Amino acid sequence: MKKIIIITTMAAASISQPVFAKIGVARVVQCEISGDQGVFTGPCAFTPYEHGDFSVARLPGKRFYGRSDEIYLAMDAPGKADAEITDGVTHSRWGTMLRSKVKPACWIDAEDSRFKVCAY
Repeated sequence: MKKIIIITTMAAASISQPVFAKIGVARVVQCEISGDQGVFTGPCAFTPYEHGDFSVARLPGKRFYGRSDEIYLAMDAPGKADAEITDGVTHSRWGTMLRSKVKPACWIDAEDSRFKVCAY
């Protein structure tokens, strides 16, 4: 898994979540997430952001994908997004995701189709 550096307005010694402009409130949706930490199918919190960006996150007290707390998808172009995953402490770049033509609610890693994020 590739690591990225997130630059925030916080002090350099602290780690903070990436800054996205939220446009909606989180709502519970069904998620399907698969990758090197296994498979998660179940309810999660979906939060929309500007420009089509969104995140899916663990619900309080519930299990989620591996050790992760949240996955962010930031749109690069129509049908193409950059994915980041966080465990609440560190952020890692997950890769470039492409929107599925068969299941538009799903985003699949451009280099490895085993990595997938779906939010229904």
